[in-house]
Amino acid sequence: MRETDSLEPMWEAEEAPSLRARLLVGGATVAKTALQWMVPQVFHYASGQQPALHFSWGPKEYRIGPEGLQSRRRSERGWEDNPRSNYNDAVEKKQKRANKPPNHDAD
Repeated sequence: MRETDSLEPMWEAEEAPSLRARLLVGGATVAKTALQWMVPQVFHYASGQQPALHFSWGPKEYRIGPEGLQSRRRSERGWEDNPRSNYNDAVEKKQKRANKPPNHDAD
């Protein structure tokens, strides 16, 4: 008969892991689960935001986004395009100059 007292059975645990190791494994598991849940949510949110680059140059406002480059006239104060008021202002100035009495003090 063979002697089996000196052999260690392979199914016995060597040592129980320390508290620090168990906390580390538990924390990693929680972080992995949270990331698996959050990454699709964050991606879904970001794709719905339609990020784009906006900048203004002169009277134009440009937008570069998923649909390409788009431009439009600026809508801020001082950049309005109102041809009727521009024309009326020019006519008023012309009428004021025409109605101004000539300067006779130069004689």
